[in-house]
Amino acid sequence: MAGSSPHTPNPDTPPPRAWPWLAGLALATGLAALLRYWDLSGLPPGYWYDEAHKAVIAVYILRGLQAPIYITDFIGIEAGFAWLLAGWFALFGPTEFGGRALSALLGVLAVPLVYGAARGLYRDHPRANLIGLAAAFGLAGLFWHLLWSRRGDEISLVPLASAAVLMAVVWACRRRTIPAFLFAGALLGLSQYIAPAARVLPLEALLAFGEVERATQTLGYFLGLMERAPGAMEAMLLAAMPLLPEASQAEAAPVQPAGEVIVSFGPREARAEGDGWGTFELSFQIPGGVHLNGNRPAARWLIPTTASVEPLEASIAWPSEDQYVGTVKVPVRLRLPEGSGGEEFQIDVRFQACTESECQEPVERRFGGVLVR
Repeated sequence: MAGSSPHTPNPDTPPPRAWPWLAGLALATGLAALLRYWDLSGLPPGYWYDEAHKAVIAVYILRGLQAPIYITDFIGIEAGFAWLLAGWFALFGPTEFGGRALSALLGVLAVPLVYGAARGLYRDHPRANLIGLAAAFGLAGLFWHLLWSRRGDEISLVPLASAAVLMAVVWACRRRTIPAFLFAGALLGLSQYIAPAARVLPLEALLAFGEVERATQTLGYFLGLMERAPGAMEAMLLAAMPLLPEASQAEAAPVQPAGEVIVSFGPREARAEGDGWGTFELSFQIPGGVHLNGNRPAARWLIPTTASVEPLEASIAWPSEDQYVGTVKVPVRLRLPEGSGGEEFQIDVRFQACTESECQEPVERRFGGVLVR
């Protein structure tokens, strides 16, 4: 037909039979189930601490001890998966690997949803079913999705929510009615309660609408967070990789450059007491708007402030705060070996200066000193 799109269906062509595609989808879903449930309690080996944490919160919810919107203990996490796990425990009882059984099911359910999302995006393409089936088989065997589906973790919800949100957005764009857009928006809003990586889903929605410029600008606001927490934001990093060069140049939230942190150590020479211990002081002058991560920061991906001394035994009294600001003075006590009249030593200090939106490269400083009797 003249002037028609190459992807416009021919009205004289009989509709394709549905059963081959449904059979293929069933095969992809069955493969996903086999890979995710086979030896679930043994692979990965052991009981991961994140699994235990989610299970404990789920039991608390089930017993009426907690009703979290956001889980504030540990390092903080969205509560959506814990509520789902509580429901799972209510149905099947609390078990050691109940979280894995639930996350494996979520991983399996994501496969037909991905098929539907891909088919919906390419609805007018003559091979829309084949594209959807390729996406379903790809997800069924994708290593990272398989791994996280077997670990009893909230990250397994993100691909499921991603496919569901994408389907809802495409459906709303085709329907073009207020209820349809309200439904898609509500689903997108609820998806933000499942995991840190779900922050990628608004970007996905913007891209589905063709709003590349807004997606790039939105990504710019997350650059600092992605630098500080790449593990938690890995889904956003992967999905937004094509936009990163533009986003790094986009106008985002204004960030003040971090000032220089001044570190000093003294005195240069000290005399040990009768028990062989001598006292020194490590001092940090931290400019306004900047902080250092504490010696034991709350999040495992943050770089702590540390110091190591050679060759003397050291006792360093770090402040207990998660972040150091302003002037911080750290007592350092060093001990001479028995029989030694004096020793030279060196202390290596490592720290990372951060603002609320970005962190600088870690810095190392070395100081020397002498401890004598």
